Amino acid sequence: MNPLGRIRNRARARTAGAQADAFAQAPSTLALRKILDASSTVLDLGSGPNPIEGATAAVDLLLEPSQRGHGAGGVIDPETMKARGIRFVNQSIDQPLPFDRMDFDLVYCSHVIEHVDNPGKACDEMMRVAGTGLLRCPNAMAEYLYGREYHKWLVLQRGGTVVFIEKTPDEYASFGDSRAVNPETVNPFEALLDWAGERPSTGSNGIISRLRERLQRAFYSREPLSEINLFWTAGFSWIEVRADGHIKQGGSPGRQWHYDAKGLRHDWGQP
Repeated sequence: MNPLGRIRNRARARTAGAQADAFAQAPSTLALRKILDASSTVLDLGSGPNPIEGATAAVDLLLEPSQRGHGAGGVIDPETMKARGIRFVNQSIDQPLPFDRMDFDLVYCSHVIEHVDNPGKACDEMMRVAGTGLLRCPNAMAEYLYGREYHKWLVLQRGGTVVFIEKTPDEYASFGDSRAVNPETVNPFEALLDWAGERPSTGSNGIISRLRERLQRAFYSREPLSEINLFWTAGFSWIEVRADGHIKQGGSPGRQWHYDAKGLRHDWGQP
């Protein structure tokens, strides 16, 4: 490898390390770690090939990378899951789950509910099978900017209620395809995230640098501006707004909380 290539690889490694550290030190990640440590049975909904540490069961529909929006990630091997002591179920999370009521101490649902046809049903199922959970997904701002073409919902949180708004055709990839990497076609906001140096350079202009710093801080620190991290015990409320204006709502009363950008906890629902 030529010297320039080695320098580039080292820079990418440093960037990836800093991004991973920011994710690991996010207030919601630290809070989740404490709950996981206290949980004996954990269900990972939308697990991919690597369920969260401590998972005793996992659910996912897409086994092969080619089935996923970015064509990334490894193959899900049920036998490998079984060898790790994890019961694997191959289905969508918005279908009835093959578990009994309160089978799990904790249900973890991260970046999958925005993919499904019926997020309200998925919410009801996770509340049925577990007493505590974390629902994690992109906030509406991130959905507009980064334009995941395979996400079906804009999601907002208001107190202990999650609002799902079905996307219209105009709301898919408004700033360009999130999968593009060439400067001519890349989504500029995706490039500004600087995923371990995988995107084109975004320059050093003062305004652009300030925007890049703010987007990266919100994204990699899991700020509520960029990502919803709703913790709940006993349940939460949900609202679905379809593209035709039809509204459905449901859920269960309970206690909910999240952490702001400063790491302060905000609580709702029953004490």
